[in-house]
Amino acid sequence: MALKFSTPVLGVRDVASAADFVRDRLGFELRGTWGEGPDFAILRRDGCEIFLQADCNRAAPEPTAEQGWSVYFSCDGVDALHAELAGRGAPVIKPPTDQVYHQREFEVGGPEGHVIVFAQSLN
Repeated sequence: MALKFSTPVLGVRDVASAADFVRDRLGFELRGTWGEGPDFAILRRDGCEIFLQADCNRAAPEPTAEQGWSVYFSCDGVDALHAELAGRGAPVIKPPTDQVYHQREFEVGGPEGHVIVFAQSLN
């Protein structure tokens, strides 16, 4: 028995708008929406998924590098991915940077204040 993967679930006030952002700015494919409004969405890219769930109590701050991460994706080709997402208009809040913990990572402001990190191992 072994864990296979995990899926982040982001609470957002506007699922439709957040799904558009994840699709258009981050290059994920919208797999489906459910409920009135809708109140739930699934998006996928390269075998990774993000679930969006309606959370009417969620504040929507502007994302900043200081507020902490909501999602951390491991990837290959982090610099090429950075260039792609910046070209899609994703709000990069921290450019690709080598970290002391052997990761090269960049941060993107996601929907409704979430911070999404994409990282590549330097080992």
